[in-house]
Amino acid sequence: MEPFILSPVPYAQLLEDLRAIIRHETAQQQASAFPAEPNAGADLLTVQEAAELLDVCPQTIHEWKRRGLLTYHKMGRQLTLIDFKTTSSPDLGHFLTTIEKYDYDRQAALYLDVLGATRFLIIGVQKKAPHNVWRVELTGTPGLIEQGRKKYARLLKAFWQQGRPVVSAVLGPPTQARTHDFQPSID
Repeated sequence: MEPFILSPVPYAQLLEDLRAIIRHETAQQQASAFPAEPNAGADLLTVQEAAELLDVCPQTIHEWKRRGLLTYHKMGRQLTLIDFKTTSSPDLGHFLTTIEKYDYDRQAALYLDVLGATRFLIIGVQKKAPHNVWRVELTGTPGLIEQGRKKYARLLKAFWQQGRPVVSAVLGPPTQARTHDFQPSID
């Protein structure tokens, strides 16, 4: 595994980086709310429009995007997920091996897919002195998120094959929450 690493990072720098990420995300959201050109993106289709044009369901469009069969551009809000992990790892190299050992790749892929996020960072903090802080961007590691997707898809398929429906809740106010059965597709 060759991760995209931006570390070790002093604590003060970590806090400043987190503030910069939040400022950047906020600026992107504001910029997308007020496009520079009135007709910017006029040649682009929404998932629903593409599905209607191709006479397929929106889930098929998402599956084709995931497989790389469609070129797409995410519009609007971009979301970065940050997960803090405390670790007994003595050094960064050992911490990186725990990413696969403890299936953080599976966790990252699931969170990215469910929440529609574009980036996933892990902040690793040593439990004991010298209390190093490491920052690893999992979405910057080639193949890691795809590996995690395969892991969670296998688990969902195994659960589903036992005759149990896999239910996912759509987040929102309790009165608007919905559930639906999910049947995983495994390549």
